[in-house]
Amino acid sequence: MGCCIGAPVLRWASRLLVCLSLLLSICSTLANSPEAQGSGVVDPGGVHSTVNRMQGGSVWFHVVPKSGEMLEEITWTFRFKSEYLFLVRVKSGPDSPILSDLQDKFKGRIQVPNMTSLMIENLIFQDSGQYQAQARHTSGSLYNQVFQLSVYEPVPAPQLLTKSTCLMSGWCNITLECRVSGDTKDLNVTWESTGLNGELKHGGTLGPVPNSWTLDVSLSMSQPNANLSCVVSNPVDQKTATIDSGDICVQKPVPAPHLMAKSQSLMSGWCNVTLECNVTDATEDLNVTWEHTGLNRELKQGGTQRPASTSWTLDVNLPMSQLRTSLSCVASNPVDQKTATLDLGVICVQESKSHGQSLFIFVQVIRGALLVVLLILVVVLYFWKTHWGKKKETGTGKGGEQQHLEEIYHDHLQLDS
Repeated sequence: MGCCIGAPVLRWASRLLVCLSLLLSICSTLANSPEAQGSGVVDPGGVHSTVNRMQGGSVWFHVVPKSGEMLEEITWTFRFKSEYLFLVRVKSGPDSPILSDLQDKFKGRIQVPNMTSLMIENLIFQDSGQYQAQARHTSGSLYNQVFQLSVYEPVPAPQLLTKSTCLMSGWCNITLECRVSGDTKDLNVTWESTGLNGELKHGGTLGPVPNSWTLDVSLSMSQPNANLSCVVSNPVDQKTATIDSGDICVQKPVPAPHLMAKSQSLMSGWCNVTLECNVTDATEDLNVTWEHTGLNRELKQGGTQRPASTSWTLDVNLPMSQLRTSLSCVASNPVDQKTATLDLGVICVQESKSHGQSLFIFVQVIRGALLVVLLILVVVLYFWKTHWGKKKETGTGKGGEQQHLEEIYHDHLQLDS
């Protein structure tokens, strides 16, 4: 039973396979025929072009026809990621061109100067994408030409700043920073120089913020006219900021130092002085030394710099026998020098006078106090003597009056007898 049922099924399946084989053979024959070639087969030899333009500018796409072929029509389309738009169809006849319902971003900006060209004006960043021209020839063959358009913004003007400068031992050490505002994704930054004996060691490093680049350069002071440039570019634009190292690595005049005595004291025939030398706007290349005249020995130290980095101190012990001594603070850089001098004799004499005046004032105060005490004693004695003297006189007067009464009383008794 099973064999009888399976035989018709096998015959039907074999006939179906024969039919499919014949159909595929016919399709293959038609596809390879000249008529089929002329009805829409695309030539895989299309040209791909990369075009870069600046925002606000224009672009001109031009199709190059195949040699020996006559164009019948060209269809332009736009593709960006998942977006696909039909733009325009241009025919060789009088009804050309035929524009589609363009989206707002293309309206009024597309022109067709001739059959093989397409122009877009007032480019915006959203125009970036793939533009395809499909050319159909009179023979029926198709030919694709693809243009990859990238629209870039103009490069913002860079700003070149000097972050730090150090002049030392005939060298000028500079740290430059090149800053750019806005989006820096498509920007390339390089450093260029003119007037240097050697090339820059590196092209700069990315700064602490994403829109700045830094460069450390050591320049010899014998090359004051070197120029350093920060060049910012993208595929369609370039801007440069330049700085003259001569404006940075110039030795400025030394500020005038100011020398003062911070403290002084006299002890056992010695004058102890602490001097302070102040220099405003002191730079790293400033050198401060101490000099003296009239001392029998060298200074024990050349001065110490205070934390403020604009003042230096010096402690000096001067015998009172060497009062004709002066100390100088010398501030200098490789091109300038200024000096401030102080006469220690004047300071120590003033201290001595001040000490004598203090002693004199102390003695005068003691004398005044003693005089006041003596005056108080005199007043007390005066009042004491006056008070007790009156009391004595009063007591004497009362005794005499009583005696006088007794005498009168006695005389009266005698008369009565």
